[in-house]
Amino acid sequence: MEWILVSRDEKAIQEWKEKRLALNADIQEFARQLKENNLDLDQTIFEQFISGGSESIWVLLEKQINDDIKRMKITSKIAKSNLLKGINATADGFKPIHAKISTGLSQCGIQAKDITITQGKAILTKEELELKRQQESG
Repeated sequence: MEWILVSRDEKAIQEWKEKRLALNADIQEFARQLKENNLDLDQTIFEQFISGGSESIWVLLEKQINDDIKRMKITSKIAKSNLLKGINATADGFKPIHAKISTGLSQCGIQAKDITITQGKAILTKEELELKRQQESG
């Protein structure tokens, strides 16, 4: 009887681990999209993205463009407007990955703050896996 329980626990843990690793892959896709827009993934950006969606990306892109405008000393309103025009479309491009990551978080039963982001990558820590084992066996 106990062997069957252990097998179920291990199977549940393995299924969770597969979902968690798939979530990490989705987060890496998010990191790739950020990199394409000269942004780097960190814990703060990730948590803001999950809570704020593509609007949080819009804010980051707008700040980046405004910084570029100041740095390049652009004074033309037309030039400024042209630089800012593409922000909506770029930010909207993050909506599909936001949906995938949100679904993955739900499937794993975790929140954005539970994900460890190190050097621009999401990792599954030994501590997180051990906590899941304790939850499954307890």
